[in-house]
Amino acid sequence: MKHVIRLILVFCVMFINASVHGQESIRKTAETIIRAVQEKYCPDASESVFDISCKIRDTSIILTGDVLSREGKNDLLNRFALLEDVTIIDSIQVLPDSVAAKTPYGVIRLSVAQMRGEPGNSAEMVSQAVMGSEVRILRLADSPFYLCQGEDNYLGYIKESAMAMGDEQFITRWRKGQKLYVTALFCQAREKMSDAADPVSDLVIGNKVLLTARHGGWYEISLPDSRTGFVRAGNVLEEEEYRRAFPPEAAALIKTAKMFLGNPYLWGGTSFKGVDCSGFVQTVYKIHGIQLRRDADQQAEQGRAVSMEDNLVYLKPGDLLFFGSNPERISHVGMYIGDSYFIHSSGLVRINSFDPDDARYSEYLRGILRSARRFLEE
Repeated sequence: MKHVIRLILVFCVMFINASVHGQESIRKTAETIIRAVQEKYCPDASESVFDISCKIRDTSIILTGDVLSREGKNDLLNRFALLEDVTIIDSIQVLPDSVAAKTPYGVIRLSVAQMRGEPGNSAEMVSQAVMGSEVRILRLADSPFYLCQGEDNYLGYIKESAMAMGDEQFITRWRKGQKLYVTALFCQAREKMSDAADPVSDLVIGNKVLLTARHGGWYEISLPDSRTGFVRAGNVLEEEEYRRAFPPEAAALIKTAKMFLGNPYLWGGTSFKGVDCSGFVQTVYKIHGIQLRRDADQQAEQGRAVSMEDNLVYLKPGDLLFFGSNPERISHVGMYIGDSYFIHSSGLVRINSFDPDDARYSEYLRGILRSARRFLEE
Protein backbone atom coordinates (compact mmCIF):
# COMPACT_ATOMS: atom_id res chain seq x y z
CA MET A 1 0.00 0.00 0.00
CA LYS A 2 2.81 2.42 0.91
CA HIS A 3 4.42 1.68 -2.44
CA VAL A 4 1.19 2.52 -4.28
CA ILE A 5 0.81 5.76 -2.33
CA ARG A 6 4.39 6.75 -3.19
CA LEU A 7 3.71 6.10 -6.88
CA ILE A 8 0.56 8.20 -6.74
CA LEU A 9 2.49 11.04 -5.10
CA VAL A 10 5.23 10.82 -7.71
CA PHE A 11 2.69 10.97 -10.55
CA CYS A 12 0.95 13.95 -8.88
CA VAL A 13 4.23 15.82 -8.58
CA MET A 14 5.07 15.02 -12.20
CA PHE A 15 1.62 16.22 -13.29
CA ILE A 16 1.92 19.43 -11.30
CA ASN A 17 5.42 20.08 -12.64
CA ALA A 18 4.23 19.49 -16.18
CA SER A 19 1.28 21.81 -15.60
CA VAL A 20 3.47 24.54 -14.14
CA HIS A 21 5.98 24.13 -16.96
CA GLY A 22 3.16 24.34 -19.50
CA GLN A 23 1.75 27.48 -17.92
CA GLU A 24 5.19 29.08 -17.81
CA SER A 25 5.67 28.32 -21.50
CA ILE A 26 2.29 29.89 -22.28
CA ARG A 27 3.18 32.92 -20.18
CA LYS A 28 6.48 33.49 -21.99
CA THR A 29 4.76 33.17 -25.36
CA ALA A 30 2.05 35.61 -24.29
CA GLU A 31 4.57 38.15 -23.03
CA THR A 32 6.55 37.89 -26.27
CA ILE A 33 3.41 38.62 -28.31
CA ILE A 34 2.47 41.56 -26.09
CA ARG A 35 5.95 43.11 -26.38
CA ALA A 36 5.95 42.76 -30.17
CA VAL A 37 2.58 44.48 -30.56
CA GLN A 38 3.51 47.15 -28.02
CA GLU A 39 6.67 48.02 -29.95
CA LYS A 40 4.60 48.39 -33.11
CA TYR A 41 1.74 50.51 -31.78
CA CYS A 42 3.30 52.20 -28.76
CA PRO A 43 7.03 52.73 -29.34
CA ASP A 44 6.94 55.81 -27.07
CA ALA A 45 4.84 55.61 -23.90
CA SER A 46 4.75 59.40 -23.63
CA GLU A 47 2.59 59.56 -26.77
CA SER A 48 0.43 56.44 -26.62
CA VAL A 49 -0.98 53.84 -24.26
CA PHE A 50 -0.41 50.10 -24.42
CA ASP A 51 -0.58 48.84 -20.86
CA ILE A 52 -1.46 45.14 -21.18
CA SER A 53 -0.89 42.34 -18.70
CA CYS A 54 -1.80 38.68 -18.89
CA LYS A 55 -2.82 36.03 -16.39
CA ILE A 56 -2.62 32.32 -17.07
CA ARG A 57 -5.40 30.15 -15.69
CA ASP A 58 -5.12 26.52 -16.77
CA THR A 59 -5.23 26.80 -20.57
CA SER A 60 -6.80 30.28 -20.57
CA ILE A 61 -4.99 33.57 -21.16
CA ILE A 62 -6.73 36.53 -19.56
CA LEU A 63 -5.72 39.84 -21.15
CA THR A 64 -6.37 43.04 -19.18
CA GLY A 65 -5.34 46.67 -19.41
CA ASP A 66 -5.73 49.80 -21.53
CA VAL A 67 -4.77 50.62 -25.12
CA LEU A 68 -5.20 53.75 -27.18
CA SER A 69 -5.29 52.06 -30.57
CA ARG A 70 -8.20 49.79 -31.47
CA GLU A 71 -6.11 48.58 -34.39
CA GLY A 72 -3.40 47.60 -31.91
CA LYS A 73 -5.88 45.66 -29.80
CA ASN A 74 -7.21 43.81 -32.84
CA ASP A 75 -3.67 42.96 -33.95
CA LEU A 76 -2.91 41.61 -30.49
CA LEU A 77 -6.04 39.43 -30.40
CA ASN A 78 -5.40 38.14 -33.91
CA ARG A 79 -1.92 37.02 -32.92
CA PHE A 80 -3.21 35.27 -29.81
CA ALA A 81 -5.90 33.57 -31.89
CA LEU A 82 -3.16 31.69 -33.74
CA LEU A 83 -2.13 29.87 -30.56
CA GLU A 84 -3.39 26.31 -30.28
CA ASP A 85 -5.15 24.74 -27.31
CA VAL A 86 -5.61 27.98 -25.37
CA THR A 87 -8.65 30.14 -24.69
CA ILE A 88 -8.31 33.92 -24.88
CA ILE A 89 -10.36 36.02 -22.47
CA ASP A 90 -10.45 39.65 -23.65
CA SER A 91 -10.72 42.27 -20.87
CA ILE A 92 -8.83 45.02 -22.72
CA GLN A 93 -10.23 48.57 -22.57
CA VAL A 94 -9.78 50.76 -25.65
CA LEU A 95 -9.55 54.35 -24.40
CA PRO A 96 -11.40 56.55 -23.72
CA ASP A 97 -12.91 54.67 -20.81
CA SER A 98 -16.64 54.70 -20.05
CA VAL A 99 -16.40 57.87 -17.93
CA ALA A 100 -14.28 59.86 -20.38
CA ALA A 101 -16.36 58.67 -23.34
CA LYS A 102 -19.22 60.89 -22.16
CA THR A 103 -17.05 64.01 -22.51
CA PRO A 104 -14.07 62.94 -24.61
CA TYR A 105 -13.09 66.46 -25.70
CA GLY A 106 -11.42 69.13 -23.62
CA VAL A 107 -10.34 72.69 -24.28
CA ILE A 108 -7.94 74.32 -21.84
CA ARG A 109 -9.69 77.14 -19.93
CA LEU A 110 -6.67 78.55 -18.06
CA SER A 111 -3.91 80.65 -19.59
CA VAL A 112 -1.58 77.75 -18.78
CA ALA A 113 -2.58 74.30 -17.48
CA GLN A 114 -0.20 71.79 -15.96
CA MET A 115 0.17 68.25 -17.32
CA ARG A 116 1.56 65.87 -14.71
CA GLY A 117 3.21 62.48 -14.93
CA GLU A 118 0.85 61.04 -12.31
CA PRO A 119 -2.59 62.07 -11.05
CA GLY A 120 -1.88 64.42 -8.16
CA ASN A 121 -0.98 68.02 -7.37
CA SER A 122 2.47 67.00 -6.13
CA ALA A 123 3.33 64.84 -9.15
CA GLU A 124 6.04 65.88 -11.60
CA MET A 125 4.95 68.39 -14.25
CA VAL A 126 5.83 66.83 -17.60
CA SER A 127 4.30 69.45 -19.89
CA GLN A 128 1.77 72.24 -20.18
CA ALA A 129 -1.20 73.10 -22.38
CA VAL A 130 -2.30 76.68 -23.02
CA MET A 131 -5.75 78.24 -23.23
CA GLY A 132 -7.70 77.28 -26.32
CA SER A 133 -5.66 74.17 -27.10
CA GLU A 134 -7.58 70.93 -27.43
CA VAL A 135 -6.95 67.78 -25.46
CA ARG A 136 -8.33 64.30 -25.88
CA ILE A 137 -9.71 63.01 -22.58
CA LEU A 138 -8.87 59.34 -22.16
CA ARG A 139 -9.51 58.21 -18.63
CA LEU A 140 -10.62 59.41 -15.21
CA ALA A 141 -7.46 58.46 -13.34
CA ASP A 142 -7.96 59.70 -9.82
CA SER A 143 -10.61 62.37 -9.32
CA PRO A 144 -10.22 65.21 -10.18
CA PHE A 145 -7.42 64.24 -12.62
CA TYR A 146 -7.93 62.91 -16.14
CA LEU A 147 -5.40 61.23 -18.38
CA CYS A 148 -5.29 63.45 -21.48
CA GLN A 149 -3.50 63.64 -24.81
CA GLY A 150 -2.45 67.07 -26.07
CA GLU A 151 -2.29 68.44 -29.59
CA ASP A 152 1.31 67.22 -29.78
CA ASN A 153 0.10 63.70 -28.78
CA TYR A 154 1.90 63.99 -25.44
CA LEU A 155 0.19 62.29 -22.50
CA GLY A 156 -0.30 63.74 -19.05
CA TYR A 157 -2.76 64.12 -16.21
CA ILE A 158 -4.76 67.35 -16.19
CA LYS A 159 -6.99 68.58 -13.40
CA GLU A 160 -10.67 68.79 -14.30
CA SER A 161 -10.83 72.44 -13.22
CA ALA A 162 -8.27 73.36 -15.92
CA MET A 163 -10.51 72.24 -18.80
CA ALA A 164 -13.85 72.87 -20.38
CA MET A 165 -15.13 69.40 -21.28
CA GLY A 166 -17.83 68.17 -23.62
CA ASP A 167 -19.10 65.96 -26.39
CA GLU A 168 -18.98 66.20 -30.18
CA GLN A 169 -21.33 69.19 -30.26
CA PHE A 170 -19.20 71.01 -27.71
CA ILE A 171 -15.96 70.63 -29.67
CA THR A 172 -17.68 71.45 -32.98
CA ARG A 173 -18.93 74.77 -31.57
CA TRP A 174 -15.46 75.59 -30.34
CA ARG A 175 -13.79 74.72 -33.64
CA LYS A 176 -16.27 76.70 -35.71
CA GLY A 177 -16.06 79.80 -33.52
CA GLN A 178 -14.14 82.83 -34.79
CA LYS A 179 -10.82 82.87 -32.99
CA LEU A 180 -8.67 85.59 -31.55
CA TYR A 181 -5.01 84.80 -30.97
CA VAL A 182 -3.20 86.38 -28.05
CA THR A 183 0.02 88.01 -29.25
CA ALA A 184 0.97 89.92 -26.11
CA LEU A 185 3.46 88.13 -23.90
CA PHE A 186 1.08 88.73 -20.99
CA CYS A 187 -2.21 90.58 -20.62
CA GLN A 188 -5.59 90.28 -18.92
CA ALA A 189 -9.18 89.88 -19.99
CA ARG A 190 -11.36 92.18 -17.91
CA GLU A 191 -15.00 92.34 -16.88
CA LYS A 192 -15.47 95.75 -18.52
CA MET A 193 -13.74 97.83 -21.16
CA SER A 194 -11.41 99.42 -18.67
CA ASP A 195 -7.91 98.68 -17.44
CA ALA A 196 -9.23 99.33 -13.96
CA ALA A 197 -11.94 96.66 -14.23
CA ASP A 198 -11.57 93.35 -12.39
CA PRO A 199 -9.73 90.64 -14.33
CA VAL A 200 -11.60 87.63 -15.71
CA SER A 201 -8.44 85.73 -16.65
CA ASP A 202 -4.81 86.30 -17.42
CA LEU A 203 -3.67 85.56 -20.97
CA VAL A 204 -0.28 84.73 -22.49
CA ILE A 205 1.05 84.57 -26.02
CA GLY A 206 -0.31 81.54 -27.85
CA ASN A 207 -3.70 81.52 -26.09
CA LYS A 208 -6.86 81.32 -28.20
CA VAL A 209 -10.28 82.77 -27.33
CA LEU A 210 -13.51 83.34 -29.25
CA LEU A 211 -14.37 86.69 -30.77
CA THR A 212 -17.81 87.98 -29.81
CA ALA A 213 -17.72 91.62 -30.93
CA ARG A 214 -15.41 94.59 -31.38
CA HIS A 215 -15.94 97.86 -29.54
CA GLY A 216 -13.42 100.45 -30.65
CA GLY A 217 -10.09 99.56 -29.09
CA TRP A 218 -11.50 96.53 -27.26
CA TYR A 219 -12.61 93.05 -28.24
CA GLU A 220 -15.45 91.32 -26.45
CA ILE A 221 -14.43 87.69 -26.02
CA SER A 222 -15.65 84.32 -24.83
CA LEU A 223 -13.28 81.92 -23.10
CA PRO A 224 -13.45 78.13 -23.69
CA ASP A 225 -15.60 77.69 -20.57
CA SER A 226 -18.03 80.44 -21.76
CA ARG A 227 -16.75 83.11 -19.37
CA THR A 228 -16.92 86.47 -21.10
CA GLY A 229 -14.69 89.51 -20.92
CA PHE A 230 -12.92 92.26 -22.79
CA VAL A 231 -9.34 92.49 -24.02
CA ARG A 232 -7.51 95.39 -25.61
CA ALA A 233 -7.27 95.08 -29.40
CA GLY A 234 -3.49 95.56 -29.31
CA ASN A 235 -3.07 92.31 -27.40
CA VAL A 236 -4.80 90.00 -29.88
CA LEU A 237 -5.16 89.40 -33.60
CA GLU A 238 -7.88 87.82 -35.70
CA GLU A 239 -6.84 84.62 -37.40
CA GLU A 240 -6.05 85.88 -40.90
CA GLU A 241 -4.02 88.80 -39.58
CA TYR A 242 -2.33 86.54 -37.05
CA ARG A 243 -1.14 84.15 -39.77
CA ARG A 244 0.38 87.06 -41.67
CA ALA A 245 2.08 88.42 -38.54
CA PHE A 246 3.52 85.05 -37.49
CA PRO A 247 4.48 83.20 -40.69
CA PRO A 248 6.56 80.00 -40.68
CA GLU A 249 9.70 81.88 -41.73
CA ALA A 250 13.12 82.06 -40.13
CA ALA A 251 13.22 85.80 -39.44
CA ALA A 252 9.78 85.70 -37.83
CA LEU A 253 10.67 82.66 -35.73
CA ILE A 254 13.82 84.33 -34.46
CA LYS A 255 11.91 87.51 -33.57
CA THR A 256 9.43 85.48 -31.53
CA ALA A 257 12.16 83.42 -29.88
CA LYS A 258 13.95 86.59 -28.74
CA MET A 259 10.75 87.76 -27.02
CA PHE A 260 11.42 84.97 -24.49
CA LEU A 261 14.99 86.09 -23.67
CA GLY A 262 15.57 86.07 -19.93
CA ASN A 263 12.54 83.92 -19.17
CA PRO A 264 13.24 81.26 -16.54
CA TYR A 265 13.86 77.62 -17.31
CA LEU A 266 10.99 75.48 -16.04
CA TRP A 267 11.02 71.69 -16.29
CA GLY A 268 7.92 70.74 -18.26
CA GLY A 269 7.21 74.34 -19.25
CA THR A 270 5.80 75.21 -22.67
CA SER A 271 4.57 78.76 -22.13
CA PHE A 272 5.71 82.31 -21.52
CA LYS A 273 5.47 81.58 -17.80
CA GLY A 274 8.47 79.24 -18.10
CA VAL A 275 9.96 76.84 -20.62
CA ASP A 276 12.31 73.89 -20.72
CA CYS A 277 14.57 73.48 -23.74
CA SER A 278 12.21 71.46 -25.92
CA GLY A 279 9.17 73.35 -24.64
CA PHE A 280 10.81 76.59 -25.75
CA VAL A 281 11.37 75.60 -29.37
CA GLN A 282 8.02 73.81 -29.50
CA THR A 283 6.22 76.94 -28.28
CA VAL A 284 8.02 79.24 -30.71
CA TYR A 285 7.34 76.96 -33.66
CA LYS A 286 3.70 76.44 -32.68
CA ILE A 287 3.08 80.18 -32.56
CA HIS A 288 4.12 80.11 -36.21
CA GLY A 289 1.85 77.23 -37.12
CA ILE A 290 4.33 74.34 -36.93
CA GLN A 291 3.61 71.54 -34.47
CA LEU A 292 6.70 69.84 -33.06
CA ARG A 293 6.74 66.82 -30.81
CA ARG A 294 7.28 67.48 -27.13
CA ASP A 295 10.70 66.16 -26.10
CA ALA A 296 14.12 66.94 -27.56
CA ASP A 297 14.83 63.33 -28.56
CA GLN A 298 11.43 63.17 -30.27
CA GLN A 299 12.01 66.44 -32.13
CA ALA A 300 15.36 65.06 -33.33
CA GLU A 301 13.39 62.48 -35.32
CA GLN A 302 11.36 65.14 -37.18
CA GLY A 303 12.26 67.47 -40.00
CA ARG A 304 15.12 66.95 -42.42
CA ALA A 305 18.72 66.23 -41.49
CA VAL A 306 21.25 69.03 -41.96
CA SER A 307 24.90 68.26 -42.67
CA MET A 308 27.21 68.93 -39.71
CA GLU A 309 30.35 68.98 -41.87
CA ASP A 310 32.71 71.87 -42.70
CA ASN A 311 32.38 73.67 -39.38
CA LEU A 312 28.57 73.93 -39.54
CA VAL A 313 28.45 76.05 -42.70
CA TYR A 314 25.28 74.26 -43.84
CA LEU A 315 23.20 75.49 -40.91
CA LYS A 316 20.45 78.00 -41.65
CA PRO A 317 18.51 80.27 -39.27
CA GLY A 318 15.56 78.39 -37.83
CA ASP A 319 17.28 75.00 -37.82
CA LEU A 320 17.03 73.08 -34.57
CA LEU A 321 20.25 71.93 -32.90
CA PHE A 322 20.39 68.79 -30.78
CA PHE A 323 22.89 68.11 -28.02
CA GLY A 324 23.79 65.18 -25.81
CA SER A 325 26.67 64.43 -23.46
CA ASN A 326 25.93 60.80 -24.25
CA PRO A 327 26.30 60.35 -28.03
CA GLU A 328 23.42 57.85 -27.96
CA ARG A 329 20.96 60.16 -26.21
CA ILE A 330 19.66 63.63 -27.11
CA SER A 331 19.11 65.69 -23.95
CA HIS A 332 19.01 69.33 -25.10
CA VAL A 333 17.78 71.41 -28.03
CA GLY A 334 18.18 74.98 -29.25
CA MET A 335 17.49 77.02 -32.38
CA TYR A 336 20.15 78.36 -34.72
CA ILE A 337 19.70 82.08 -35.42
CA GLY A 338 22.64 82.73 -37.75
CA ASP A 339 26.26 83.98 -37.55
CA SER A 340 27.22 81.07 -35.25
CA TYR A 341 24.59 82.07 -32.66
CA PHE A 342 21.84 79.90 -31.22
CA ILE A 343 19.06 80.55 -28.72
CA HIS A 344 17.99 78.02 -26.12
CA SER A 345 16.53 77.57 -22.63
CA SER A 346 19.17 76.57 -20.11
CA GLY A 347 18.74 78.20 -16.71
CA LEU A 348 16.99 80.94 -18.65
CA VAL A 349 16.35 81.65 -22.32
CA ARG A 350 19.64 82.95 -23.67
CA ILE A 351 21.90 83.17 -26.69
CA ASN A 352 25.21 81.35 -27.05
CA SER A 353 27.75 81.05 -29.85
CA PHE A 354 29.77 78.39 -31.62
CA ASP A 355 32.51 80.93 -32.35
CA PRO A 356 35.48 80.47 -29.98
CA ASP A 357 36.32 84.17 -30.29
CA ASP A 358 32.87 85.30 -29.17
CA ALA A 359 32.18 86.22 -25.54
CA ARG A 360 29.10 83.98 -25.63
CA TYR A 361 30.97 80.94 -26.90
CA SER A 362 30.03 77.68 -25.17
CA GLU A 363 32.83 75.16 -25.53
CA TYR A 364 30.76 72.60 -23.66
CA LEU A 365 27.73 72.83 -25.96
CA ARG A 366 29.90 72.86 -29.08
CA GLY A 367 31.49 69.66 -27.83
CA ILE A 368 28.19 67.82 -27.36
CA LEU A 369 26.40 69.07 -30.51
CA ARG A 370 25.10 65.90 -32.19
CA SER A 371 22.76 66.83 -35.03
CA ALA A 372 20.61 69.48 -36.68
CA ARG A 373 17.19 69.28 -38.31
CA ARG A 374 15.39 71.64 -40.68
CA PHE A 375 11.64 72.25 -40.48
CA LEU A 376 11.16 75.30 -42.69
CA GLU A 377 10.63 75.23 -46.43
CA GLU A 378 13.76 75.78 -48.48
